Amino acid sequence: MNLPGVAEVSHGGGGGAGRSLNRSWGISLMNTAGLVFLTYSSAAAAYRARSDPWTLGFVVSAYSTLMLLFWFLRGFEVAPPEKRGKLKLVIWLLSMTLISMFTYRVASMMPFGFAVVIWATGALTMVAGFYVLFVLGTSKDPDF
Repeated sequence: MNLPGVAEVSHGGGGGAGRSLNRSWGISLMNTAGLVFLTYSSAAAAYRARSDPWTLGFVVSAYSTLMLLFWFLRGFEVAPPEKRGKLKLVIWLLSMTLISMFTYRVASMMPFGFAVVIWATGALTMVAGFYVLFVLGTSKDPDF
């Protein structure tokens, strides 16, 4: 499996009979470790929030949305170029949902002035994401 940015290492013996080891197992291990940690911390947060339905709903919906985002990002990586446009839209919408959820959660705990700054930062992030994905992403580069 050839992944972009992953170098193959050749451990050669005599006579050109070297074998090639792919380093993608390291990436897979890090992805798995990250997902295990995320799942564990989300489960721990859900357990702590079991008496507060709003917090429990936030933890479960944030975790579910993040898992969907990862799933669609992986689909985008392996999709043919003609299907990437729709996947970009779904990825942007999921990202926008997560930004809105976390912005609301943080802004609700802040004084009004800080909440305005937090909402403005969230809105700027959403607009910048749209610009990067759909305006700059219209180049001829098929990997973008």
